[in-house]
Amino acid sequence: MPKGETKKTYIHSFDATKGLNNNKFATLTGVSRAAVGQAIDAGILQADENGMIVPIVYKNAAFIRKKYISKKRLIGSTPEQRDRDMKILQALNTGEKLPPIPEIYNPSNMEDENLYIISYCDEDDNYIELCHYSIYREDFSTELTPLIEGLSFGFKKKYLTDIFINDRAVDQLFMTVF
Repeated sequence: MPKGETKKTYIHSFDATKGLNNNKFATLTGVSRAAVGQAIDAGILQADENGMIVPIVYKNAAFIRKKYISKKRLIGSTPEQRDRDMKILQALNTGEKLPPIPEIYNPSNMEDENLYIISYCDEDDNYIELCHYSIYREDFSTELTPLIEGLSFGFKKKYLTDIFINDRAVDQLFMTVF
C-alpha cells in the first residue's frame, strides 16, 4: 500500500481485460457501489452477463478516464496515487496488466489456499520478496517457502508472525497475492 494511505482506496492489481465486480470497480474509480449500480442501470457503464465490469470496454474506460482526470482527484491525491492512476490510464490504452501493490501483512485478510508473496520495503522503497506463504484454515495448516537464505520464522499457532533475516527482525511485512 502506498505510504500515507490508511483506507482502501486502491486495487491490488489491474488488468484492463478482466472484469471487476461493483465493489472493486467502485474502489478503482473512487465512487460508491450504489453509484456504480446506478451508472449500469443508466447505461453509463456496461456490465457483462455475470455482472462484471470490464475496464477496457469503451463506456467503462471513458468512465474511468473521466474520474481519473478530474480536478478533485488530481488535487486530492498523493504523488504515488497520481503515478498509479497514470499507469492505469496507460493500461486502458495498451491492455497491459499492472503488477499488484503489496499491502500490510495481516493473516486475517488472507484468503484460504491463495499463494502470497511476503516481502518488506527497504530504505529505497523497493519491495524485497522473502517467502511464499499459504494458509489452509480447513485443515489448520500452512505452507511456507523461503525465497532467500538466512531467514528464520516466528509463528503463533499456524500464523506467521515474524521473519528474521540473519537473526534481525523485519520491522514491517507486506503481502501480495501471487
